[in-house]
Amino acid sequence: MNSINFFGLKVSSFSSDELDNYIVECFNQKKSFIFYGYSLAVLSYIKKHKQYYNITSKFDLLVTDGRLFFLIIKLFKFRLLYDISIPRLTIRVLEIANKLGLNVYLLGATELSETKAIINLREKYSNLSSICGHNGFFSKNDEKKVLNDIIVTKPNVILIGMPTPYKQELALKLKDKLQNCIIIPCGGMIDVFAGKEKLTPTFIKKIGLASIYRHIQHPKRIPELFIIGVRTIYVFSICAYLKFIKKDSNISIPKILGVI
Repeated sequence: MNSINFFGLKVSSFSSDELDNYIVECFNQKKSFIFYGYSLAVLSYIKKHKQYYNITSKFDLLVTDGRLFFLIIKLFKFRLLYDISIPRLTIRVLEIANKLGLNVYLLGATELSETKAIINLREKYSNLSSICGHNGFFSKNDEKKVLNDIIVTKPNVILIGMPTPYKQELALKLKDKLQNCIIIPCGGMIDVFAGKEKLTPTFIKKIGLASIYRHIQHPKRIPELFIIGVRTIYVFSICAYLKFIKKDSNISIPKILGVI
């Protein structure tokens, strides 16, 4: 998959048709692929979690998980062809997996959400060969057993709904142990499939207010939204100054954040 280097962040560039073809191609390969989305929260994750940047840089498909991030990249005159968030990408992968009659595994959320999500997905995607899963409440000591159980089921799609950076770490641990598989660290999508959370309406996403919509559903996280906003202005103001004023071609977001 083609990609651009957006100030040190690898971001995939593709058309809608190319994405569909790539998904099918991944299911036919004797290895696994990790699909992930960079939202504006990536700036906080890079700063807060030491290994986050190195881990996600090894992923195969990296989309802009949020309209604002997509528009910022376009504003800096980088060429992206298609805008798709992780929730919509997850649904796209499941639709293709359903057509092909493949296996799906859910990892994360509570036992209740996990069960409801599996029931709802079985009803919606009736052509899937199997859907099973494991809740996200297991100890570090149990991790090896859980991962081994996943490997035994030979899934073609794994959705990981765990906190950052643990879901990214788990995805990387599974990557070299599976074939014909797409792994998606998908945040709260298991809760969405369970009916516990609501997917952001398309019109709200298109005007760039998806983050606000999600945070309204979780008022305790509103201060986090403020931090993301301040950090976004800070980092991309520096990027704009270096690119358009200083004509610097070696701009790196991780360097600006003091990570590398």
